Amino acid sequence: MASPQEKNDHGLLIDLLKETKINGEHLKTISKHLSDISYLVNGFTSGGSSLNGYLPDAGTLAYLSLMGPAIARHLDKTTGVEEILKGGVELSRRFTEEYAAYQSEQQPKDLLSSLEFLTSEGTED
Repeated sequence: MASPQEKNDHGLLIDLLKETKINGEHLKTISKHLSDISYLVNGFTSGGSSLNGYLPDAGTLAYLSLMGPAIARHLDKTTGVEEILKGGVELSRRFTEEYAAYQSEQQPKDLLSSLEFLTSEGTED
């Protein structure tokens, strides 16, 4: 006949086995969630490439640069956040159009004027 100490050890081993099975199930669930997150990140990063490699388009950058300060100024709820965000789409589109117009017209002029020093130095001999 087994001593009371052996029964306690046996009972502890059974309890340990039950807890190990429960932990195994939790680990399987966590592994599944991590796999889902990995799949999601791979979808946004072109197969897992660096997140720093993502370059938003000019409209997105304009939208964020305009909406951040606008939302901060209107946190007092005088204007709904939804309305601010909707208005930001139009503002960022116009901002992007103006920037594109500047680039196509003014930027070459700026480049030429910045290069004038090359021609002025070369003529003085």
